[in-house]
Amino acid sequence: MANKTNKEIHVNVDNDTVKEAVNYVRMVGAGHLNGCVLTGPAGMGKTHLVEHTLQEMGREYVLYGGHITLAEIYEFLYENADALIFFDDVSQVITKTEIMEMLKQALNTSGSRTLHYRSKNVLSENVKNHFDFSGQIICAFNAMDTQNPNVKAIVDRAPSVELRYSRKDVEDIMWKIAEAPGGDLREDEKMIVTEEIISYTDNTMDVSLRKQFLAFSIFASHKQWHGEGNTSWIPQVHNLFGKKKRSKVEQLFIELVGEKGTIPRPDFVKAMAVQFEVSPRTAQRRIGEFLDMGIMSENKKKGGLLRLEK
Repeated sequence: MANKTNKEIHVNVDNDTVKEAVNYVRMVGAGHLNGCVLTGPAGMGKTHLVEHTLQEMGREYVLYGGHITLAEIYEFLYENADALIFFDDVSQVITKTEIMEMLKQALNTSGSRTLHYRSKNVLSENVKNHFDFSGQIICAFNAMDTQNPNVKAIVDRAPSVELRYSRKDVEDIMWKIAEAPGGDLREDEKMIVTEEIISYTDNTMDVSLRKQFLAFSIFASHKQWHGEGNTSWIPQVHNLFGKKKRSKVEQLFIELVGEKGTIPRPDFVKAMAVQFEVSPRTAQRRIGEFLDMGIMSENKKKGGLLRLEK
């Protein structure tokens, strides 16, 4: 994970989904796969993961970002027919049926990988209306419709991995970034900004590494304007993340025992079932999701006491 300044920061992330994504990118870079697809929350380093992994391998690639049409993607694939192509958050790739059909052929794992474009007077001069594609393709998106048959067909040819992060994962990565060399701030300054972010935010807010780097930039600007030790940067950093929001489950928890209280899991299951008119099984599943996301924790040594995390 890194920021794009003249002093880049890179840290290794101890997260199973990140490790899986790195392995897929390496497989593509080594030519063992025709492609792979990464999805995950915005601002958490998908682009850097791909670029850093390929650079470590010494593998050259061609990056495409932004809008693209069917004719443009055909010509781009034609011009880079034997290259490794990285489509970074190009939404049309998985929202336009015609483009997905073309990519399915380009990623074909058995038989021909010949691409055709039949419309007349559309392609640029000297671009043939058919060619053999022999390169590889990596795509990164914030999300994709896995129920779409064309998306499923692409994933069948290019394995996908969804990057998932708990609150603890995000905090751990932020601390690593703060402690790592590089960037435009001293380590102690990055630690101050990171501490402010973590103490102010919670699971209901959009917390990302991209916003951490924006917060570093805000701190640096205020330092330049007002000198060291000022606190004028804090409200602006808070504004990056907005106000805290509580889910209905958290609100019920707080109504029962307060923000810092605890409650036996069976008691909270019963309260949820009554309040939301759901089955105990559904209530148990929702609690399990909140535990997985780090919104709640459970002390099983004390009879399964639940508490809210910050």
